[in-house]
This record gives sequence, structure tokens and C-alpha cells, in this order.
Amino acid sequence: MLPNNLQLWRVRLTTFAMWSLVAVSVVFWTLRWPLDATVNKTSAATSKAPSIDSTAIARLLGTNASVTAANASDAVSGASRRFKLLGVVAQGQNSGSALIEVDGAAAKPYRVGQTVTDDIFLQSVKARSVTLAAGAADAAAIVLELPPVVAAP
Repeated sequence: MLPNNLQLWRVRLTTFAMWSLVAVSVVFWTLRWPLDATVNKTSAATSKAPSIDSTAIARLLGTNASVTAANASDAVSGASRRFKLLGVVAQGQNSGSALIEVDGAAAKPYRVGQTVTDDIFLQSVKARSVTLAAGAADAAAIVLELPPVVAAP
């Protein structure tokens, strides 16, 4: 039995319409996909980074931020034994915060540029280390590093 010519054209038109919708959908999502990624990258690049609350970070790491560090001698020699790095929050280049213990006293949070002791200030913060210096123009005097991370058994 030979199908009706009208029925044959209905099937052909329906098939054509379905494949046309699929093609339009593929083209739409293909063109939209890179646009979304570009918009997200642009908005992320232009948004201002949130400020770091050093006191809150210190509390999260289990220290008493109200206790001040003991005053130390002015000499930089032997200073690496005086300071112990307990935590770091690096926020890009030349910004961040560090939790530093001075002379065995309770750890205190410091921001980049803030004075740690009388003559020593926090010069820079990296992912796992900080640099302390005696003056703004001086080369790095002390580099403190976090202890290596121990894998859980």
C-alpha cells in the first residue's frame, strides 16, 4: 500500500521542523556559552577584593587577639628565633595578613606594612611565608615560613 502524498509531506515537514529547532538550539547555546564566561571573568576582574579582618582570622585560628606582643630588643640578629609564623591569609600582591607569635607571647594578627615590633614590620605575605624587614627601603631581613603540611593517615 502506497502512503498518501499529503501524509508523506506532513512527516517530512515535521521532521524538518524538529531538526531546525535542534539546530537553532545548538547555535544559540554555542554562541551564549563564551559570552557567559567572558562576563563572569570581567565582573570578577573589576570587583573589589574584600578586606581582611585580621582580628577575626586570629580568633578563628584560636588566639587571643587582645593580648599584645611583648616588646623585643631592637637588634635584628637572632630575630628569626623570636618570631613564629602560625597562619597566613595572602590576598594577592602586597596585601594580606599573618598570624605571628613574638617572643613566645600570644600570637597576634599583622597586616602588610604594620609594625610587628619597634623596628621590624611585615613587608610582604606569600602563600606559605612572610617577610619581615627593619625598614621600608631595606632588603628582606627575616623570612618566616609555615611548617610543612602533614597528611592525615
